[in-house]
This record gives sequence, structure tokens and C-alpha cells, in this order.
Amino acid sequence: MSNNKSDFQLDCFSGKEISFDYPQGGQVIEFNHSKYSPSIRMIGLVYDERIEIDIEKIPDGKSAKEEIEKLSRQRDVFFDHDKIGPDEFLTGAFKGWRYVTRFIDGGIDRGYIDTVFLDSPKGVFKLAMNTSVERYQVAKTIMDVILNSLRVF
Repeated sequence: MSNNKSDFQLDCFSGKEISFDYPQGGQVIEFNHSKYSPSIRMIGLVYDERIEIDIEKIPDGKSAKEEIEKLSRQRDVFFDHDKIGPDEFLTGAFKGWRYVTRFIDGGIDRGYIDTVFLDSPKGVFKLAMNTSVERYQVAKTIMDVILNSLRVF
């Protein structure tokens, strides 16, 4: 997988409910998650570091705003430092909310957790990734490629 946005060659994943573009060289797998409906994970490399972007439908989600508010209340208790948002944005055909927090666990910097909730005609979808601070901007570019090409059917 390329590390430069302008160098990305794209593949397309098409599943039962969604489709999206992602950089060639990545892999997309589907798996069952204990709490949510079947999930999708895009796996790729950024500067030789594995990144994973998870996509799942929140079956009992009422709205992206409500879900991000719940998440921000939880994270504000545990991660009282570097955070961005939550912020509302438009992407492709959807309105969504993004919240980015710095995850430090036991004094070890685990990087950024970037979480997006999207409102779609078929319900609320969640996209999330955790990546190092140094690789965040490139990983965010990959996540944005997925967000901007996401289609729900």
C-alpha cells in the first residue's frame, strides 16, 4: 500500500450492505462481532505499520450524534488529554460525527483512536481505527478514502 495519497491505486469492496474504495495492497475481511452485526475490517500498511479500520452497523443506534455523544462521555472519563471533537461533517452522501482521542495506557502511548459515526438511510454506521501518532495523517487519509466512497444499499 502506498504512503502517498496521490499514489493510491484503489480497489473496491462490495458486501451485503455496503461498498467502499480502499488502497490496493490492503485486505478486507468480514467477521462476526459479539455485540454488533457482522463487521468489516480493512487491513493495510502505513510505513510498514499495520493499520486496521473497522466498519460496523450499530443495530440499535438512533443517530450518529447520539452515538458520538455517548462515546465522548466515556472517553472524557478515561482519556483526559489530546482530543479533537467531536465534530460534525459531511462526507459523500452522509452526515457524520468524528472524535479523535490520544490513547495512553499505563504510561504507554498507543496513538490516536479515530472514531466516526455516520447516519445513513439504513441506520448508523461506525468506522474506527487506532494508529500511532507518527502515522496518523496517512492513516486518516486512507480512512477518508473509505468515508468518501462509502455506499450503503
